[in-house]
Amino acid sequence: MGDFKEDIIRITGIPHFDFYFRKELILPRKKFFQQIGGDPAKKLIVFAGCLKALKINYEYFFDYFNEITQNGLLENSQFYLRPHPKDFFNERLVEKYKNNPHLIFPKITKSSFAEGNYFELPEGDEQFLLNLLYYADILIAFQSTIILEAALMNTPIVIAAYFGRSNNSYYYKADRGFEKEHLQQIFKRNFCRIAKNNGELLGYLKTYLANPTLDKEDREGIVKEQLYLTNGKAAANLAKTITDIAKRRYELF
Repeated sequence: MGDFKEDIIRITGIPHFDFYFRKELILPRKKFFQQIGGDPAKKLIVFAGCLKALKINYEYFFDYFNEITQNGLLENSQFYLRPHPKDFFNERLVEKYKNNPHLIFPKITKSSFAEGNYFELPEGDEQFLLNLLYYADILIAFQSTIILEAALMNTPIVIAAYFGRSNNSYYYKADRGFEKEHLQQIFKRNFCRIAKNNGELLGYLKTYLANPTLDKEDREGIVKEQLYLTNGKAAANLAKTITDIAKRRYELF
């Protein structure tokens, strides 16, 4: 998509994703669920928050998750509600549901907040996310790169293509995100399900819980297309590529 000649391009893989190949960091199921305050006997559905700029009505979704679990519309399930590292959920909202047995909120401290415009998660947070996606039966997300991390862990994915009750202008509408060129490239492959309302969301959750291998081949396909290297050695490959280029340039002079 850029104005570069093909013969000068080197594809090295994305170092950030190397962490997800460190399977030795995955905790036993019982220990991990004890860590998050969940029930290891229940299905785990992870809801990933997004930046506040998208103006998502989280209360709308949390109310709905509470409704479908309380009323038996989604049996033997629990929701882990993960905020975006830079934008945590409203304290009032967390207080409202903090004692709900079906909704799990992470423990937030001052050190949990990511600072600056550009940041990397600390290693402990990376390890936690690795375990969270490994044990998740489904990820619910918006327009976020966490869907690629979930695909890498072969976790079924449902994209919420609606933001709850809101009067957002067109600029902030959920559908607008799917018009972006880089997202159009990703969603050409049917590796996830896209829900436009609560009814579709519930239907896809039930579908994936009943058949978690559904869309497995397309999840593997999107990982190969977007991440390229899947051996956990992208950082080493990048370093070697830069070193080789520098060495050749030096030898020319």
